[in-house]
Amino acid sequence: MRPRGRHFLAPSMSGKVNDVLPRAVWFVLVAILSACFGCEPNPSAPDLSDCTRIEIRWDPSLFAYFFRGIDAKRLVSPAERDYLESTNVSILDDPGRIHVFAEKVSEGRFNGRAGGLTRKVAWSLPGPPFVRIVCYRDEERVASLTLSGMGMEMVTEDRRRFAYRAVWDYWEVIEPPENRGFKLRASCADNLQTLWYGSPLDRREVSSYPRPDDWCDAVVRSFRRHHVIDKNGVKRRYRSDRQIAGLFLCPSVRDTAREAGVRDDVGQSNASAYEAPGFVSHYAMNPDCRPSSEGDMVLLFEAEAGWNQHGGPELFTFGNHDRKGGLVLLNDGTVRFIRTEEELKQLRWK
Repeated sequence: MRPRGRHFLAPSMSGKVNDVLPRAVWFVLVAILSACFGCEPNPSAPDLSDCTRIEIRWDPSLFAYFFRGIDAKRLVSPAERDYLESTNVSILDDPGRIHVFAEKVSEGRFNGRAGGLTRKVAWSLPGPPFVRIVCYRDEERVASLTLSGMGMEMVTEDRRRFAYRAVWDYWEVIEPPENRGFKLRASCADNLQTLWYGSPLDRREVSSYPRPDDWCDAVVRSFRRHHVIDKNGVKRRYRSDRQIAGLFLCPSVRDTAREAGVRDDVGQSNASAYEAPGFVSHYAMNPDCRPSSEGDMVLLFEAEAGWNQHGGPELFTFGNHDRKGGLVLLNDGTVRFIRTEEELKQLRWK
């Protein structure tokens, strides 16, 4: 009499794999068991505490890293683009920054094994492009890591995956300091487009714009009405007050204030958007722009800190970014980086 369960225990011997499990399912199970056999039950994240040098490889380049998902044609000059596209390797040898990076890596939680993170897979994930980090102790190579998915996952060379609870700020640690201005410029452009998209300033959605002396409050009220249903079926706001307040800040100014030791509590406010105490905006509105205006007319632009600011080019500031210039959001949702007074005068304001 044939033993019960033989098909499951040894399908290759029975010749009737499909009687029990589809062949593809069986191969997947075998692959999982093979990958996990003999591995540590809960391996620790790599210990990089004794590293003395880290080599960061940006694939394909720093340009793709800083401006992924953003139309950068009007944000960088041809020379800036050529420079960033030609840079795909940077070296981190500052002991303090290496220590910070090692501390953050050590916080990872084991999340199983990857089948092999390829460049194609990494580019399909949200967040920065493919970034590989090779760590050295003097001249000895001690670890190779792949970062992906907005920094919420790291994959080691032997395919161990480590998850992190939130987006790391290690990007600030491993990014070349001399090029950080490009990232802040891209982040500022992203803020402006977020303030525009699907808000009372999106001319595709509205027949008129908010009153110029109320435009910031109108955007806040609109964002507060955006809700989602989470996995537990609970309705919650899509953005917190802190997140909303952060959209009104030029990241270059916010970053400078934090580094200078100035307390940045703008995003902490839970006060009414109608009163908006603690909310600050580094952007102003052009009161002459309407939904029916030309697409290349200025709608929002960088200005000194304020709230519900509105006016013309006299309010524009070139001082927010380290490579002197400022951003404007046009009526069609595109963003430009303006470097000179002459460029500013050539924009359509009325």
